Parts: sequence; structure tokens; C-alpha cells
Amino acid sequence: MDNQRTLTRSQSSRLVALDWGTSSLRAYLVDANGTVLDRRAWPHGIRKVTDGDFAGTLARAIDGWDAGLPRIACGMIGSRNGWVEAPYCDLPAGAQALARRLVTAVAGDGVPLAIVPGLRRVDARGDPDVMRGEETQLIGAAIEGRPDGVFVHPGTHSKWALMAAGEIRAFSTFMTGELHAALLGHTILGAFQQAAAASASAPTPASAAAAPDWQAFERGVTRAHACDDFTHALFTVRSRVLEADLSPASVPDYLSGLLIGEEFRGARAAGWLPEGAHVTLIGDERLTVRYARAMDLLDVSFAHGPADVVVPGLVAIARHARLIPDAGR
Repeated sequence: MDNQRTLTRSQSSRLVALDWGTSSLRAYLVDANGTVLDRRAWPHGIRKVTDGDFAGTLARAIDGWDAGLPRIACGMIGSRNGWVEAPYCDLPAGAQALARRLVTAVAGDGVPLAIVPGLRRVDARGDPDVMRGEETQLIGAAIEGRPDGVFVHPGTHSKWALMAAGEIRAFSTFMTGELHAALLGHTILGAFQQAAAASASAPTPASAAAAPDWQAFERGVTRAHACDDFTHALFTVRSRVLEADLSPASVPDYLSGLLIGEEFRGARAAGWLPEGAHVTLIGDERLTVRYARAMDLLDVSFAHGPADVVVPGLVAIARHARLIPDAGR
């Protein structure tokens, strides 16, 4: 039975698709229709690859899969700190434009790895902006039936993007996730929460630790979204704890609300949320749940996009690059 399963997989496999970021590597074995036959996740993002051994890391990640299949990757693997730098592609850009700008790295077995370029934008003020990896997920979301509108992709660097006819026309980056980690870990705002955790007599149960304080989060969203004194609003994390108006354990959620509220305030001011705008949220539920909560609170119309859109994005780019044939051929 195992031999038969291996034979069937070998006959139907067409592509190895990789989402290779800073902290993790996700690999997918895909058939001619874009269906995932197998998937693997490794904690070997580009920062964790020893001595630049990207070829060896790739070989271990896809060991046992069909040899010689075409390979395509998106994400920070194409950054200047990755395997091979893939120069940014200017807007507008869809799957076809990205396919024309693929660069190639060659693994130890001689099979090339096609690397998707990131995107670059210069806004009306002359400010440059870049993304690398999210463009493929946006293309995937378009392939899955949402080719137009405003998309929000939460993360360490949250992305807001405008798509039309399956092409990315504009985008902006907000450092919300990274600021949350930095402020909690390296400023006075996180001191109370760290002290409370250190002095706890017993570990907090995992189920309790995973439950956000939504009341504190919503207070933060409301406070930040309505203000023009954001750095002062940040200091209320400390002052509310001193006044016993906020528990130390709720500091991360209140701070998260402040930062996401400020992101939405800035996005609205920049024109991302005109009257009647409808937003599509894409990304892991762990990340999108807070944004969905904030949108409900701020009366922003939204819908959740399809899950795991990186695969259809990579498959679409691979087809335009003729790494694999069009579906049905």
C-alpha cells in the first residue's frame, strides 16, 4: 500500500512550492491542479540557516519528494540576506509581471529554484515602500476569487494593499507587530507585565494565557483611533497601571489595541478606508482575529479571505513562468 501511495504521488506531483521567510520555511508538494499533496513546516527561516547553507536546508526540507520537480519560492529567501537577491518589481504587478522577474538559485542536486521578486512602491509623498512574500499571498487571494478591493495582511509588518483585476496597484506597510514586541520587551511599558509574570507563584495555564482581555484591547483601539497624541496615548499604558485602572496582565492587550487603533487611524487618514470601503482580511487566524475585532468596533466592513493563499499564488506565478503547464493540459 505504501509503495502504491508513493507511485500515485510521484505520477501526480508537478511542483515544489516554498514559502521561505525570516523565521520559518513552509514547503508544499503540489499536483497539476494546484492541490497540495503534502506539506511540511520547518523552523529554518533565513536567519536560522547556518553558514549560508540554503541548498542543504532545502534538500533536508523536501527530502523524499519527487526528484527533479520544478521549484518556486517566495519570501525573504529572495532578500539581500537570503539565498539570491531578487530585485523588487514596480507596480502595478500581477502573476504575469512577477513571473517575468523571477531569479534563479541552483541547489546541490542541480535543480534550479525560481525565486519570486518582492514589490516596490513610491507614494505621492515620495516615500518608498516594499513587500516581499505578501505579494504572492495577495495574488493567491485574487486567484481564489477576490481580484479587487482593499486587502489587509496583519503581521510583524502589516500590509494594506489595493488590488484591481488581480493586480496589486498600491500598498502601505505599518510596523504594528514589531512595535508591539519592541515596546513590551524593551521599554517601561512592558515592565509591569514582566514583573507580574516573574513574581507569579505558579505558571499560568495555557488556556488562560491564550485568552485575550478583549475589554482592554477595545479600550486601546478606541483611545488610539480617536486621538492625535499617540505617543501620549502610549504612556497611558503605564499611567493606567499606576492608577489601578489596568491590570499588569492586561498590558499586552491594551497596547495591542492602541497600536492597531493607530494603524486604522493612519490608514483612514491616508485614504485606505473611503466611504463604503470593504476590506478583505488575509492571513493566519491568530493574527487576523484582533484586526477583525477592531473592524467590528470601528464599523469597517470586512470579510475573511481564503486560508493558505500562498500556494495558489505560487502556482499561478509558476504557470505564467511556464515552470508547469496550465491546468488541464
